Amino acid sequence: MNFRIFLALFFIGSACPAQVVFTAGSTNNLGLFEQRGNQTVQINTGHTTHNAMAVSRDGRFVTFADLDTDNFGGAVVPSANLFELDRVTGRTRELVDNQSTLGGFFNIVSSAVSLDNQFVAVGTEIQLRSGLSSNGSGRVLEIYDRATEVRVADVTAFRGGAVSDSLMMEFAGISWSPRAASFITPFYVPVVSQRGLPGNLTAIVRFDRNGSGQWVPNQVLSTPLSLDEQIPPSSVSQAYPGYSPSGQGIAYFSVHFDGAQGWVARSTVVIADASGANARNLVTFDPGYIPTGLTWSADGGQIIVSIAPQTTFGINVLNIPVMEQSLVRSVSTSDGRVTQLPGINGGVSPQMALNAGTPSVGGNMSNIAPILSRTGNGQFVLRAVGLDSAKTYRLQSSTTLNGFPNSVDFTGAQFASGIPIQTGDAQKFFRIQSL
Repeated sequence: MNFRIFLALFFIGSACPAQVVFTAGSTNNLGLFEQRGNQTVQINTGHTTHNAMAVSRDGRFVTFADLDTDNFGGAVVPSANLFELDRVTGRTRELVDNQSTLGGFFNIVSSAVSLDNQFVAVGTEIQLRSGLSSNGSGRVLEIYDRATEVRVADVTAFRGGAVSDSLMMEFAGISWSPRAASFITPFYVPVVSQRGLPGNLTAIVRFDRNGSGQWVPNQVLSTPLSLDEQIPPSSVSQAYPGYSPSGQGIAYFSVHFDGAQGWVARSTVVIADASGANARNLVTFDPGYIPTGLTWSADGGQIIVSIAPQTTFGINVLNIPVMEQSLVRSVSTSDGRVTQLPGINGGVSPQMALNAGTPSVGGNMSNIAPILSRTGNGQFVLRAVGLDSAKTYRLQSSTTLNGFPNSVDFTGAQFASGIPIQTGDAQKFFRIQSL
């Protein structure tokens, strides 16, 4: 018997549309913008700079870093604090308050909101100072509770000193899984060079939450390379990862820094399974461009990226992007074709609400990912990825479209785990409705 299933998803409310949100401008004056149709509209947050910007998967919350203007504690350099814009209420609040001291200051390099909007992961670079001189730096990864603004986990400890590639790509981009309380980010892992020398380079690493409630590195999903058969040496590192809307795939940048060319970068967009398997290159950009951001489109058909020229200092090429010249482009996941988005040319850190219809915002739930699978014994299972795990939804069914007489309530967590589907009829229509 041929069994046909039809799915529809509904939610009553006003939506935050699944449009690209990005920043544009100079390093100390990055405005926040949104693509609306073929136009670009600036979003007012009360701030002039929006570094390390991220958008929650439902599109409601935008996190970003700006310099501390309250007081500098007598420090030489002000620190960056993390702020949050609630796009439903229009309110901006401070989430993380970093205080500079004479001994150093803080620079936020990345942020990301978890699927259920409970946690915010923050990558921070700590710059140590001795008087007017720099005394080294290192990066840390922390988890904050969004509601209470309390730091709940120190995922990595401060690790100062030089690293083998000196490129400081660690925590450049964080992406939470739509399936579990885990995330992926660039993290320094041990590597052995072609000549057998030990070192550290950034790979895409998945962090999972353990039984003690702490996040720990669990799986390396990409392959960094230390290439020293020729002098000067080269390296390949990965950064700016992003989970696909369904969570079944990931994308990231793999960057080859060519020592023979003065550390000129060649940046490649890579797509792979969520496990890191079956990785394939989509496109490699012109030499001299480094990544400044990556996200998926809500339908999973495009990777939205931003790239910028490397800064040059005399004859030296640095791993510092020229923000004013950063470009936003769309890369097809099927054939790697690169196109320009309507209304957008330059920009940094493109983000998209991958589940723009989840209940915390409202709206059409067409971006929730329904998945129908079949078990080994022939049982059909319906899953819906991207729903709020703590909320209740109604699964309605009918053999025709003349009403939906049958309904059962499930939580978002149950939908994520899978709902068994009875197949006694030749065809059946389902719809998922938020309560």
